[in-house]
Amino acid sequence: VRHSDPCSCDPDHPLIGLLRESLHEVNGVEIGFKRANYATDARCFAHCTTPTVTIGVSQDGCHGEYEWVSLPSVDRMTKALVLFCSRVM
Repeated sequence: VRHSDPCSCDPDHPLIGLLRESLHEVNGVEIGFKRANYATDARCFAHCTTPTVTIGVSQDGCHGEYEWVSLPSVDRMTKALVLFCSRVM
């Protein structure tokens, strides 16, 4: 069994605030935080003091035979990430 230490970030970090604002502006809803019990590559960046979050699109059946994603949510996520990057630069 593989194990990684848990990671988290400061929800008040300025970059996290910019991301939340960008997601809110595009989606029209406040974005909250929740704990999740799974592994992602975010843990590799978190240990380098880079603030990390895991975000995604509307989907179901992750990694299963009937996995799907909502294409409109992919479009919204793309717009939000472009907006976020334009604010960071």
